[in-house]
Amino acid sequence: MAVDWDYFFKDGKVYSLAANGQIAKGCKGDETVCESSLIANTSAPIKPGFYVLGGTDQGLEVKGEQYRYYDEAGNQEWRPISELNYIQENLIFDGQNYWCIPPRSEAGVCTANGWMPVR
Repeated sequence: MAVDWDYFFKDGKVYSLAANGQIAKGCKGDETVCESSLIANTSAPIKPGFYVLGGTDQGLEVKGEQYRYYDEAGNQEWRPISELNYIQENLIFDGQNYWCIPPRSEAGVCTANGWMPVR
């Protein structure tokens, strides 16, 4: 079965179009519009390592061209690193949360601006 992909670009976003030319829905298993924000291509690669939210047992491991989430229940499946957005060194965004590689032994939380120490 051949699949033709049609896309529509507007206001810094790319939309997937259905066969009828309308913006498709349900790409993520629900009825939301199939859209993604366009991001600038950056030459800075996402550094391998263990990223955290801070204050939780949740983490994100980057290894090579893949990543996976982990928590107290164990590891999830590996996913392609292309799903992540590089923000700055030691800071990435997965579409919902910011993840940081924290400075050594410094308690804090990961924010859109990087690691914020808890005082």
